[in-house]
Amino acid sequence: MDVASPSRLPQTLQEHLPRLFPFNADRLRSAYELVNQAQVDGQLRCTLQVAACDGQALEHHLDPLWASGWIPSHVCPAAWALSALATSQGMLKADPALLLDLGARQSVAAVVAQGQVVFARDVAFGADDLTDAL
Repeated sequence: MDVASPSRLPQTLQEHLPRLFPFNADRLRSAYELVNQAQVDGQLRCTLQVAACDGQALEHHLDPLWASGWIPSHVCPAAWALSALATSQGMLKADPALLLDLGARQSVAAVVAQGQVVFARDVAFGADDLTDAL
């Protein structure tokens, strides 16, 4: 994405997000990390790592925490959390890696290359589905 200055990055990203994701823009919740930036033709060309979700689904999952008195200050996308955990445990090497979190009914797959999540998907399939199939 090209921007005139770093201060325009959040606004420019918000303008682009509705075209990238399948949910209504008014329900979209997102987070981003700046991967790199370079000056190109008087503009700042930025490469971002973006995660987004439907805000209503996010609130549904956070409701039990709020009801129990816990007030979350940040929500980390599952793929980024997997990458951070694997990095902190020294599990990631120079080669690209596939990280999987196989849950009961929901799983997360993330491809990490050079320390960045380059592909991620939440999949409605998990260990309970395998047990049911057996």
